[in-house]
Amino acid sequence: MASTSATITRSARMERIKAKPLREWFGQTQEQFATAVGVGRRTVARWEAAGSGPERYTAEGKVAADITEIRNLATRLMGEKTAKEWLHAPLPLLAGRTPIDTILTDRASTVLRILREDLEGGY
Repeated sequence: MASTSATITRSARMERIKAKPLREWFGQTQEQFATAVGVGRRTVARWEAAGSGPERYTAEGKVAADITEIRNLATRLMGEKTAKEWLHAPLPLLAGRTPIDTILTDRASTVLRILREDLEGGY
């Protein structure tokens, strides 16, 4: 019989981030979302067909978790409508690039850092 801590660890490892609602909130195509999390478009299509997504503790799951946190923090700081507009606005902190473009080029962590610092009063 598996120990409770082993069961909890295995359960946490199996937790998945639903790809489709996250991708749609950001207005991304399957190809764009695939690029952002580091998988192929067909993988995203399979996840969506199954109502699933990456496991939280895989490399792609960690990126999807960062993207989820970006959505949550931006919405908390600005409200949903303004957060979605902010994603497409060039920012000096990103050398004039937009947050969404930065996310799509494997820099979700950079956008997340900006939002965390803004929440803490750093920006």
